[in-house]
Amino acid sequence: MIQHLLNPQKFIPTEYHKSFFDIDFLSLKKQGFKLIISDLDNTLISYDEHVPNKLLLNQLIALEELGFEIVLLSNNNQARMNKFLKDLHITGFAMA
Repeated sequence: MIQHLLNPQKFIPTEYHKSFFDIDFLSLKKQGFKLIISDLDNTLISYDEHVPNKLLLNQLIALEELGFEIVLLSNNNQARMNKFLKDLHITGFAMA
């Protein structure tokens, strides 16, 4: 399994979307995808926001209801990540 994850070809995007909200997650689920890995700052929310806005919160809940596991990565500090994740059931890694 770890060799499968370490294959760099697995991390080359095959799609481009202007926004996280433009992704057809239902289609990804039907294709067998189970995990969403996303950056936090300036991908899900702006650097100036500290907690998920209503639109993002609803999207994250919908993704969890579809059965996706969500992992967030950030090159920001752990305090920033902890504040964002405070009321969520999502794994996040800072300084990544």
